[in-house]
Amino acid sequence: ASAHLCRPPPPMCDSFRQQGAHAAHTACVAGLGASLTAADAFHAASSHSSLGDAPEAARWYERALHLRPSFAEARLNLAAVLATLRRPAEAEESYRAALAMRTWPPSVAAAAHNNLGVLLREGGRTSEATAAFAAA
Repeated sequence: ASAHLCRPPPPMCDSFRQQGAHAAHTACVAGLGASLTAADAFHAASSHSSLGDAPEAARWYERALHLRPSFAEARLNLAAVLATLRRPAEAEESYRAALAMRTWPPSVAAAAHNNLGVLLREGGRTSEATAAFAAA
């Protein structure tokens, strides 16, 4: 019980995020321990991304997916971070998985297909890139 009293409750973590205090938010979420939810991990990843820390963002998106494998938004954001980290095979896998997980709003689906197309084109896979761009 004393460990619970030492860490801020999740609503406080969320208030840091809402205020744009990304460093405070990530520190708060890191202290949640066993009470960490997939949404907490997702928001921590987003905060790390806002802070320009792509490796930590990837780690937290992966944690969100470990907690909730069907978390399509985390899968899609992970794909973008993996592309930034120059991990194209993993990024491609994540883009394809995310696109297959749900029906996305048209603008989100178009952006994801376009990003996949750029990734494929950079890898010299022109015909696959063309197909991805066409789907955008």
